Order: sequence, then C-alpha cells, then structure tokens
Amino acid sequence: MNTGTYSGGWDVVKFYVDANYSEAQGYSCLKRSEIYVDDLSRNASTTGHTMNNSISSHKWVTRSACAKFMS
Repeated sequence: MNTGTYSGGWDVVKFYVDANYSEAQGYSCLKRSEIYVDDLSRNASTTGHTMNNSISSHKWVTRSACAKFMS
C-alpha cells in the first residue's frame, strides 16, 4: 500500500525482484495514486518476471525513475 507522501516528489515505491536494488531481473513501481495492488500475480517486472512472491528489495523514488507501474 502506498499512502505516503515524501518531499521532493519521492512518492513512488520501486519494487525489485533482486536484493540490493539490482535491476538485473527487473522492477515494477507503485504510484501513490494507485494506493495498493490487490493481486501481485497480475503484475510483471520490466523483464517479465512475475512480481508475486518475488520482491526482494524496495525504495522510494520519483515517478521519472520508473518505466513500469503495477495496477
């Protein structure tokens, strides 16, 4: 659930398949306006990996840091 507001536009959560924010197996982001994702199995990373039971790290980023968003 993303209900946060972070100063300077850092209000998007970027979820990574790999640990330590590595983009090797991709990522997917959650916009603040989306609020939550009810079924991760419907979402894939930027490289096609399912996000269901696959999130190993996450961090706050700006919207421009994301190419793919969860719904």
